[in-house]
Amino acid sequence: IEFEAQKLFRLYDFDPSEMTEFERYKFLRSKRVGVDCSGMAYQVYRAAAETVLGLDLAMVINRRGGLLGEIDKKVFSFKRERRIASRHLTSDLNSFSIPLKDLKVGDMIKMSTLDPKIGHVALVYDLDDKNIVYAHSSFHTKTVGPHLDTINVIDWDGRLEDQEWLETSADRKVNLSSRVKESEGMGPRRLKIFKDLT
Repeated sequence: IEFEAQKLFRLYDFDPSEMTEFERYKFLRSKRVGVDCSGMAYQVYRAAAETVLGLDLAMVINRRGGLLGEIDKKVFSFKRERRIASRHLTSDLNSFSIPLKDLKVGDMIKMSTLDPKIGHVALVYDLDDKNIVYAHSSFHTKTVGPHLDTINVIDWDGRLEDQEWLETSADRKVNLSSRVKESEGMGPRRLKIFKDLT
């Protein structure tokens, strides 16, 4: 991504240091360079599914249930990965909720967005007894694009939304914990294909 971005900045004679982070993001997005939250999560899971399980993730993830889902896999098999969004990865068809205390590296954090049809997903990048470090790609946060941030864990037996989230929205008015209402189906989730892995 960085290599392609530098080529575009040179081609259009832009100095990225003279642009805001959001201007850089908007320009690169208009040129289809970069990755959104579902693209980032999908690419991580694609590599893991292939390496660890020998599976083609594009043919495992269901966008619809039942017969329609199977038809969808066969009809839209070409570039299917471009049609898999965060709502598909975090749906009950493909993943299941887990308690905070069972969270592992590689699990997902399902979040809401302003548009409930879209949704947002972050991946657990690292954790210890006090912190969860997650990776996601967003343009609604202070840091734009793919990045890491941290949740300080106050109570592993509690809800994820009740922990101390250090990241805020771009305007710093909203703490990201407000986008993880477990009562609305948000929070920690695990892909079903990784259910039996420890």
